[in-house]
Formats: sequence, structure tokens, C-alpha cells
Amino acid sequence: MSVSTLSHNTILAATENGQVDRYTVDPATLALTDVAQVVTLLEGRSNAAVYPVLVSGSNQTVLVVTHLLIETHSDGHADLIPAHLGVTVFHPDTGTVSHLRHTTSTTSPTPRIGFGAVVVGEAVVVVGGCDSYYETVRHDGHGGVTRHPQVCNDMWCLDLNSLDSTSPWRSVSIDPRFADIILAPQLQATSSMEDSVVKFCDNTTLSVSLNGRVSFTRGVFDDPLYSRVMDWDVAVGVGPFICLFGSVIHDTPEEGEGTQCVYMYDIVSRDSTQYMPLPFPDKVRCACMLNPTTMLVVQGERTLVVELDPELFERFTD
Repeated sequence: MSVSTLSHNTILAATENGQVDRYTVDPATLALTDVAQVVTLLEGRSNAAVYPVLVSGSNQTVLVVTHLLIETHSDGHADLIPAHLGVTVFHPDTGTVSHLRHTTSTTSPTPRIGFGAVVVGEAVVVVGGCDSYYETVRHDGHGGVTRHPQVCNDMWCLDLNSLDSTSPWRSVSIDPRFADIILAPQLQATSSMEDSVVKFCDNTTLSVSLNGRVSFTRGVFDDPLYSRVMDWDVAVGVGPFICLFGSVIHDTPEEGEGTQCVYMYDIVSRDSTQYMPLPFPDKVRCACMLNPTTMLVVQGERTLVVELDPELFERFTD
């Protein structure tokens, strides 16, 4: 599932079954006042699914989606085969929707899953992911095979003002020394700062501009004695901050699958502040802003409405 802001107190939610719904929230009670289906991507096909990523820009919300074919084997195992990648742009000011659909070619990103997507200025950027799997035989005495993702070591930029162009996508070249980190399957939260795509990898922040320039800065942890190994699951832009939801990676399964924690990362100073954890320790799947001070957080089957501390923004009101 993926959620993103459409307009004030209105969000879009896309699910793996191909349905995109619009939700309107009452600003006083934070209750849902309206739900409407906006787009149906699969049109009733039973052997298909989608991998959706919704992201918001200054005046549009973008859905980047890979259509998947489900191939079921005789042993019951099912493979998800990326078929094609498409882009849908929602314009809240006019209520219109634009579509861009691509097949596999050398001038557009290959269909993939596990990718990151962000809006940078007037462009949507698709980062990494994997488009297939390969198998290796295990030699541990138990037999069988291990499946490994075939990583897409590329980054693509789509000008949202040129959807009608014959070649709307542009490939961004990245120094191969950093490509494996930045373009890895979506294991780290992806966001944007100024003119760059940003990934939060443990205690390091990696930025890559739309011309491929890579830079490293300190991340959430800059004290090696305090640092813990983290999976940053979700990043949400909150004005001059990025809200990060992370899970602590434990040494043994007995310690749990991960403790959910929340940090606010200051885009200007690069400082970070730890906030109170969510009331439930489940991993955050997706999140978005309902309005400038209220966030919607999805944890598996649970959805939370989180009110942000107004003091967070006081330094910018003088």
C-alpha cells in the first residue's frame, strides 16, 4: 500500500489490487467524511497485481506503478513478473488526471519492484529496485535454491511538464562507486531535499542531484557510541524537516523484529531529534501529511493519526 497527500485534508491511497481511492478527512474531528474510487488499474484481472508508489509535489501527486503478472507454479509457489511501468499524475487544482504508460525500452526504466520514487521540482525520479530474480543452489546439506533479486542499478527522471514528449524519460548517470548504495532495492527511506534525491542509510545521508552528482553528509546518528544499526522504513517531508520512521535491527530474533522509533531531521542544520515512539511498535508501511501539522501513519492493518508538536515549527515563526 502507498499513501500520499493530494490536497489539504485529502489523500490518495493505492493498493496492490490496483485500486486508487481518495479520502477526505474532517479537520476538526479527523474522521473520514468521504471515500471515492479514483482509478482502477487492473480492470478485474485475476492473475495480476501492482506495485504502487505515491509521491507528492508542490502542485500534483504522482503514482508510479509497475503492473505485475502472477505466475503460479505446480508446487504452489508464485512469482511476480514485472510487465510494464506506468505513471499517473493527479492535478488537485483542476481535478484532472494525466497518464503515461511505457513498455520496456532503452529510453525508459524497465518494469521493476522495490524502487523508490520522489518528486524533485517539476520531475518525478525513479531510483533503483529489482526487475527479476536469479537462483543459486544451496550447498548446506539441505538442498534447494536461494532466490536473489536482480538489482536495477539506474536512476530515471521524468519531466512532469513533458508527458506528451516522445522521449519523456532521462537516464541519470551515477558514479559506479556509489551506485550500489544509492540504487539498492528500497531498503532505505527515500526523500528529496532541494534539487536532490536523498536516501537515509543507517547513520549516513546520501544525496544525488538530477545531474548525477553524489554527496555524503551525516545522518541521524553522528555519535559512534550512540549509533545503532537502523532500517529507515519511511521518510515524510514536513516543511523544513523530514520525519523518519526507523526500526532498530537486533542481533537475535528473540529481541524482536524491530523497535519503531521516530526522528525529525532538520534539512537546514542536518541535526536530528528523537521523538516519542508511536503507541504501537509495528513497522510503518507508509505515511503522509493530512495538513501541515497532522500526519497519517499506516502500520500494517492499523492506521494512526498523529498530531505534530507545534513547538517543532516555532523557530521559523520569528
